[in-house]
Amino acid sequence: MAGCVGDLCARICSRLSDLRGSMWNSERKEVFGRDGLSWAKITFFYFVFYAVLGAFCAVLVGIFMRSIDEQVPSYKFGLNVLSEEKATPGMGFHPMAPLRDVADVVNLIKYNASWESKYNASLYVNTLHRYLHHFNVTANKWSKLMDCTKDRYKDNAVRMKEVDKGMSCVFNLQSFGPNNAACVEDNLYGYGNGTPCVIVKLNRIYDWQPKAYTDDTVPDELRGTWRNDKKDYIYVTCKGENAADVDNLGDIKYYSLLGNDTVGGLPFYYYPYRNQKGSYDIDGNSNDDGYRQPLVFIHLANISKNKLVNIECRAWAANIEYNRAYQQGSVHFEVLVD
Repeated sequence: MAGCVGDLCARICSRLSDLRGSMWNSERKEVFGRDGLSWAKITFFYFVFYAVLGAFCAVLVGIFMRSIDEQVPSYKFGLNVLSEEKATPGMGFHPMAPLRDVADVVNLIKYNASWESKYNASLYVNTLHRYLHHFNVTANKWSKLMDCTKDRYKDNAVRMKEVDKGMSCVFNLQSFGPNNAACVEDNLYGYGNGTPCVIVKLNRIYDWQPKAYTDDTVPDELRGTWRNDKKDYIYVTCKGENAADVDNLGDIKYYSLLGNDTVGGLPFYYYPYRNQKGSYDIDGNSNDDGYRQPLVFIHLANISKNKLVNIECRAWAANIEYNRAYQQGSVHFEVLVD
């Protein structure tokens, strides 16, 4: 037994001696088999190699970035896959609460009107506040904005000349007037009293322009609300998806530039969407004062409590194709107010 232990210790000491010798050879003055000159040569080689490789990658990225137009996307309406026949914008809505875990449902607005609840209204109120913050027009933001409600800009040719110069039609929240009191920050956008406001909007397709209905082509669903003197609007309607949803949803009030509380509207003069460099992200953040898309506020003033309500909103124009399966020209969301 004592002999076995001795042999084991001898082998361990031999291995340690070999390892120490490979790390530092005192006779040749080498570290890991290389002397100082050899280490200097290989360090210089890899320094030059990675420097050249990094410079080559930087040149490629620079060439790629120079090929990107900050104003005009590579794929746009009328070209490539976005042909005039295929291009149909979808819709979006706000507020969309940030995902807290994988179990969250993106298109569900769920909260408890009680401010102390875990799913309270503050999450949605803060989300709406951040999103709408950049729609507030101050004096220093007019360098790239124009008021398209003025007579001089009602002429499409005049307006498009300004758009080509980098101008965009301003969307001013204050233009809704005092009738929009239900969907303002001071009223917590209706979330504090269980009658929430939801923003619906048309998704942006660069250079896409809506086409107006005529008396002969207006859909039956719009016959009671469509007006010929307001034909230059994209009409927006919302309803419960099923019979139970219709009952639980109740009447909806709309606040938009159309000025009709029974239907929403997005003016044609906000299209085509261009000057994308000054656009904003999903939270409304922007470093520039460019395009701001028009919005429609829907006020769910009579929604039933403790009921999950499925809602579908549609956009109406002669060249907006409706496809519920692919959510073309529409958006689906759900609201649950406890």
